[in-house]
Amino acid sequence: MEAHRSVRISDICTVQIGYTVRHRIRRAQQDGILTVQLRDVPPSGSVDPASLTRLQVEALPERYLVGAGDVLFRSRSESNTACALDDRFREPALAILPLFILRPNRDVVLPEFVAWAINQPRAQRHFDRFARGTNMRMIPRAVLTDLEVTVPGLDVQRRVVALDGLARRERTLSIRAAEERRRLYTRILGDLVAEPASSSAEFPFLCDCLRLNFGFPNPTRTPATRSTPHGPADID
Repeated sequence: MEAHRSVRISDICTVQIGYTVRHRIRRAQQDGILTVQLRDVPPSGSVDPASLTRLQVEALPERYLVGAGDVLFRSRSESNTACALDDRFREPALAILPLFILRPNRDVVLPEFVAWAINQPRAQRHFDRFARGTNMRMIPRAVLTDLEVTVPGLDVQRRVVALDGLARRERTLSIRAAEERRRLYTRILGDLVAEPASSSAEFPFLCDCLRLNFGFPNPTRTPATRSTPHGPADID
């Protein structure tokens, strides 16, 4: 394959619809099979096999079983995104419709790159054009297989996947840090209301944090104590 060539998903992956549940399936404890349902595949992120449910399914065709290196696509959802299964999948799992199973040709494309390409705005606009339904929109298999993506060489794909992983990690840490700051501010302000005398020392610290993070002025300083720019010295 030439570098940076535009291809259809059907050129680089086989696409299989998930298993259709035609009757009630019993939960199992030890002897059941892991199942991946739509609710288990987040719009962004990865599937954790430790959180999956085991079900008792008889006479199961192997084509519905997935593992590390396969890609799952959310064909019926508010967000039609994809997720590559990682090395935490140590045993086969059953993918249930409305999930689609994509099996990339590993000689030309990485599973993680396939998922990344499907999740990009260009691909999502393609789904917007051909989706059926409104709130819970559905993407037919033919719409997915006809999606065109640009596939660079494997080295470039690895770099894209690595940088995307770092960017997602940064977003996660930023959200976590913002939540921790919110908890800190809430605690300090609550203590200030409950015990003004004992909490007064922490209040300037909170104001400095807000000023540094958001550019707010420091309310603890009076005009008389604010520093002024140095100008020419007065001469008597």
